[in-house]
This record gives sequence, structure tokens and C-alpha cells, in this order.
Amino acid sequence: MKCPNCGVEIEKGQTFCGNCGYQMEDDRSFFSRHKKLVIFLLLVMFCLGIGFGAFQNQKEMEENQKFVNQCNLVAQQLEAVNKEFVQQVETFVKAKKNADKHAELENLQRSRAKLAKVSYVADKLPKDTRWSSSTRLIRNLVKQEMEVYDKAIGFLNGTHNDIGGARSLLMTPMAQARATAGRISIQGANFEHTADFGKLDGLLDKYAIDNVKQRTIAGAEEALQDYFRFMSRQEFRKAYNCFSTKFKKKLSYTKWVISYIKTSSTKVSRLTSEYVSENHVSITYELSESKKQNKGYVTKKYEGEAELVKEEGHWKIGEL
Repeated sequence: MKCPNCGVEIEKGQTFCGNCGYQMEDDRSFFSRHKKLVIFLLLVMFCLGIGFGAFQNQKEMEENQKFVNQCNLVAQQLEAVNKEFVQQVETFVKAKKNADKHAELENLQRSRAKLAKVSYVADKLPKDTRWSSSTRLIRNLVKQEMEVYDKAIGFLNGTHNDIGGARSLLMTPMAQARATAGRISIQGANFEHTADFGKLDGLLDKYAIDNVKQRTIAGAEEALQDYFRFMSRQEFRKAYNCFSTKFKKKLSYTKWVISYIKTSSTKVSRLTSEYVSENHVSITYELSESKKQNKGYVTKKYEGEAELVKEEGHWKIGEL
């Protein structure tokens, strides 16, 4: 290698010409010349990469845990409200006085308001695409439970008082809620047992049956009382038309009316009714009957029994 300034031969690796002092260019690579610095910088970058990855992983774990905690909060609130709701329905079903039933309906409405707050919490769940499917399912479950509450409350306050009872009113939303709960897979969030739908359904079914019985008995008793009111007013044709077709065949109008022609008034009391079916009610009662006689009016009391049957949708006296 020669010096580019004076042409004197220079040994390889020398940085200055021994003849003229010219500074030679270093032909080594940047890595060769700054090996330690490069290694240091690479180590720094590697450590920063690991640190950033760990930070990102920690952040993701924290976000996941936060989402699970929020889901758990919704599940816990649902469980608490549902437990309260089922107890209130049970109290309502057992209540005998209308005032007590009214008070429990107000409590049920308050539980419905609490459920609306749970819905608000569910709506605040993150909208991140990682959890969008689970979030939709949870919100849908809360919405469907609100439908169950609305239908149950409507049934109890008479808004939805179909003879079919509670099961037909609650079946669809309950089945949807169960299916939704079964699909939620958020670890730690338990949505499968938030509501005792079976108990709620059973309670409302019992109330439905009791309600049908009460309405059935009330209709039969009213028909029997109508019969005796017609008798008191001596509206015998109307009274006779309270009999069923089968009973009329056994008792002609003429023979029947002759036996009551002297009756001036009738009053029925102390009715005790037994539900046989939706179309049949047995009633025992006490009857006070006044009849006109030579010396005035004589009142006698009788114990009576009547069989009321449904005929073409109307209550009729089948036996008396």
C-alpha cells in the first residue's frame, strides 16, 4: 500500500505516512471500527423490545381482567335483583289481602327499576372488537330478563291475565335467556344461574291456576245469585233460563213455577264453592225464603247445594 501523497510504501494498518505525515483513510467497516458501540446499541434495542412486549402483554392482561370484572359485576347485580324478584313474586302469590298484593306490586316495580340500572351497567361494557360478541350476548340477556319482568308484572297486575297462565307468557323470553347464558364464555362471569327461572315460572303458574279457579268460582257464584234475584222479583222465566238444557229436560217450566208461585223473596248467603274444573263448580249455600200464606209471610231457612256448569260459554245451573 502506497501513500497517496508522496508515493512511499506504507505498511498495512498504519494510519499516518512515515515519510510525509499524511493521514490515511481507515478502510475498516463501521462495525469493525465501532464494534462495542454497535453491540451495546443492539442490546439496548433488544431490551427495549422485550420491555415493550411485556408492557403490552401486561396492559392486555389488565384490560382483559377489567372486562371480566365488569362482566362479574353485571352477573352479581343480576343475581341479586333476580333473587329479590322471585321472593317478591312468591310473597305476592301468597298474599291474601288486596292491599298486600298492591304493596308487593310496588316492590316488583322497584326491582324492575334496579334491573334497568343493571342494563345501564351492561351498556357501559367496552365496545372493543375483542369482546363485541360477548358484550352483545350480555346486553341481550339483560334485555330479555327485562321482558320476563315486564310480562310477569303484567300478568300479576292483570294486564296479561290470559287463562293460559304464566308459562305461555314467559316461555319464549326464558328460553332465549337460557340459550344466551349458555353461550357466554367469559371466564369468571357466571350468567347461567343469575335467575331461578324454574321457580319463577312455577310460582306464576300456581298463581295462574289459582287465578283461573277464583275467576271460575266467581262466575259460577254470580250465576247462582242471579237466579235467586230473579226469583225474589218473581221474574220466573228469567230464573228458569238460568237452568242448563239438561236440567230443563228433567224439570218442566210449568211444574217448576207452580211450586214457587207463592214465593215473595229469596236471599242466598254463606256460599262455599268447590272448583271441579273450568266448566264445573259445586256450591253449598244457605237460603232464606219468604212465602205468602193465609196469616201473612213465613220465612224459612234451607241449606242448599247447586252444581254449576258452563254451557256455550255461560254458567248454568245443572242441579239444584
